Amino acid sequence: MENTQLVTKVKIRPNIANMVKTPGGSFHKDDFIGNSLAGLSLAQVIHIAQECGVDTNKYGHLNNGQIRMTLGGILRKLVKLPEVPEGTDYTEVQKEAANKANAVRGQITTLAGDFRDANEAADAARIAEKEAAIKAKADAKAVVKLEKVEKTPDIGETDSEGGTLD
Repeated sequence: MENTQLVTKVKIRPNIANMVKTPGGSFHKDDFIGNSLAGLSLAQVIHIAQECGVDTNKYGHLNNGQIRMTLGGILRKLVKLPEVPEGTDYTEVQKEAANKANAVRGQITTLAGDFRDANEAADAARIAEKEAAIKAKADAKAVVKLEKVEKTPDIGETDSEGGTLD
């Protein structure tokens, strides 16, 4: 017997229940790394990964989105705290892993905060520059308008029909 069912296209939709929508319209995971790296450029994420000891050169053949996603996954592994059953303590190996993860978390928090401050300062400077350009353009228009008014000849007083009263 022959299969007569038509092939249908399947749309794959990501599970966005555990994600946060950014102002740009994209999504990121609502976890430490996702929130820390949100709003940073690819160059800034690469710098953070390099500071944390990740060899980023081997991902140069990927596109920008893949590089960022891969580095985010690697950083997630670096900051993952060991899981222990409730009511038990860390073993020595787990304590060491937790200390490493917390050190990397602190490093990422510091670097990302510095980058975020630099980005905000650059945005403020860009806005101030744009406002200054708008003000300069408005001032230039006002000067041109004033020059036009000064150049119009003074014809003295006129009557209602446009004739002079002299």
